[in-house]
Amino acid sequence: MLLSPLFAQTILPRAGVTLSTSSYEPYADFAEKSEKELLTGFTVGVGYDFFISDRFSLQPEVNFIQKGSKRNDIAYPDSYEYKLVTGYKLNYLEIPVLVKAKFGGVTKFYVTAGPTVSVGLSGTYSLKSTFAGLPEEPISSKVKFSKRPENYDGYDQFADNRIEAGVQVGGGVLLFGKVNVEARYGHSFTGLFDDTDFKNRVIQFSASMPINLF
Repeated sequence: MLLSPLFAQTILPRAGVTLSTSSYEPYADFAEKSEKELLTGFTVGVGYDFFISDRFSLQPEVNFIQKGSKRNDIAYPDSYEYKLVTGYKLNYLEIPVLVKAKFGGVTKFYVTAGPTVSVGLSGTYSLKSTFAGLPEEPISSKVKFSKRPENYDGYDQFADNRIEAGVQVGGGVLLFGKVNVEARYGHSFTGLFDDTDFKNRVIQFSASMPINLF
């Protein structure tokens, strides 16, 4: 009985929504006005909560997660408004390894923190522009985690770095002993491109249902 809390194990199927942005500023030297929008996506996966003590546990996870960036840049050449709306939606397989600290009485609270490694799977890119209120032909293409072919003249975006390293911090509450509701913030330290600053920033809101193995 004394050993059971130390070796208790729980599986955590989880799902939620993501709100993401990035450090990407493609038209910083051109735009007179710029604003970022949070890009909505989703995440789904499973965690494995291995109890170290009654207050601390280690929680590795494997998650599918959507990240990306959307921004509006506006300039006024010859007093006419020129607006560019740029969007990236990126799909990753992400593996966080989180340390969880628990506290509280009847209602259980917890905080988490730890490193993450993400593997880029696929993505989409879009560019919409208007000049003097008149729309120009939009661009919609793929983001490919591969080397750009020689003499390629299409619109696909080729990401230099498939692997992303970062960190997550968050907190949550266990409701009724059955459902975890939590929020997290993820911050990447490595960029999508070698020659452009594009580091992902992601807020997650998720729920999980603990399943005790023993």
